[in-house]
Amino acid sequence: MSIDKTDITHKIAVSVDKELYDKVQEHIPWGSLKHVVIAMLEDLIHLCEKHDSRLIVGAVLSKDITLKDFLNKFDPDGDDKRPKDKHIGTTEE
Repeated sequence: MSIDKTDITHKIAVSVDKELYDKVQEHIPWGSLKHVVIAMLEDLIHLCEKHDSRLIVGAVLSKDITLKDFLNKFDPDGDDKRPKDKHIGTTEE
């Protein structure tokens, strides 16, 4: 019997300190963390594919770009101002 390698689930493990772990437990609903992380990674990969990966990753690590920047750009007053084209991580077409 052979193993179908398309059925293998790949995992990414990340160690965090207790403070961040506690905040994740407080703010991210149980069962949602996987989906939140996947959406963020998909968006990051999308940016890396459109621009120089080194610059994007460097900007994220140095906090030159943050989720707050995207929130301020697209939703500063609580109005959804995102472009209406398809976004990574959504089922919109």
